[in-house]
Amino acid sequence: MNRKKVTLQAGFLVLVMGMTLYSLLREGGLKVFAQTLKTAEYKFIALALILLLGYIVLEAVIIKIIMHSLSERISIGKCMKYSFAGFFFYCISPAGSLEQPMQLALMHRDGVNTEKAMISLLLITITFKLSIVLLGAAVYCSGDLGPKLLTEPVKGFCIAGEILSAGAVVLFAGLLLSPSSLDRAADAAIGVLSSRGIIRKPLRWEKKKDEFLKGYSSSVRVFRKHRALPAAVLLITIIQRLCYFAITVPACLSIGAGGLSAQDITAAQGMVQLGSEMLPLPGGMGVNELMYLKVFSPVFGDQTLSTLILSRGVGYYCQLIICGLVTAGIWISGLIGKRLSRGGLSPEDRRKKEK
Repeated sequence: MNRKKVTLQAGFLVLVMGMTLYSLLREGGLKVFAQTLKTAEYKFIALALILLLGYIVLEAVIIKIIMHSLSERISIGKCMKYSFAGFFFYCISPAGSLEQPMQLALMHRDGVNTEKAMISLLLITITFKLSIVLLGAAVYCSGDLGPKLLTEPVKGFCIAGEILSAGAVVLFAGLLLSPSSLDRAADAAIGVLSSRGIIRKPLRWEKKKDEFLKGYSSSVRVFRKHRALPAAVLLITIIQRLCYFAITVPACLSIGAGGLSAQDITAAQGMVQLGSEMLPLPGGMGVNELMYLKVFSPVFGDQTLSTLILSRGVGYYCQLIICGLVTAGIWISGLIGKRLSRGGLSPEDRRKKEK
């Protein structure tokens, strides 16, 4: 990714974040924010942070399980690294589009088999989307939330999220289980990119693609032997999702907001996430907050903004900061390791030495 694209994406992120915070904190919102931080019980905030860390750590566990099933030996420490970095890029990119590419790049740098890494990330993407489709369907079928929470505008976003998530599941499942589909998709991508002059020597890329698909097809055959693996990963992913949705529960308890059970709060937060995460905005910013206010205002009243500040503060902004710090550490350690592997010499020093 070149410097111009990084600058544009960072600027877009700051703009959306600034507009979201301004809309929430204007007209007395800043006073509510200060009062919320002053009166909140921090033992519940600590519980919310534990749920957030559980959400992140469970992805590392999933990566470890899949890689082990594919006979790829990888430490849990490295899996943690991929999880933290992945969630950082998930937070800052539209619809989380940079998460898997950046995780794949880190795995490649660590010498992880690219074909197996691709299968692992595709399976994680499928179960991540499928989990919220199933949870959303469960909420609709149960009807426990009632019409007072899922109003018509919110229902529209949720239905759209359900359809888009289900479509993503079908698309990625096709790529995972059918190497020929991946072959056709890669051919189309190479054709478009070469016609626009983005890549040169398309035949060279075709050769690389064929080599990759040869190893990928072999790894898919190994994957198909582990029939229980997708179900196990899906179960862990559902638990992972529930950890994230449940962050709102201690956020509400910390200021004494009542009127809903922990189960209903978790389910309602899941519907908010369902309706916002497929939109092309980093972390669903703006829409997520708007939906939250629409869903919880009938119950929490004047306390709704305070619960939003705490829930979203931990679930998104703390996640962004924590994962960002870990990712920065990974990047710095990578630079140091690269420099040490080259004898601690800068490019200029190496040229002088060669002369």
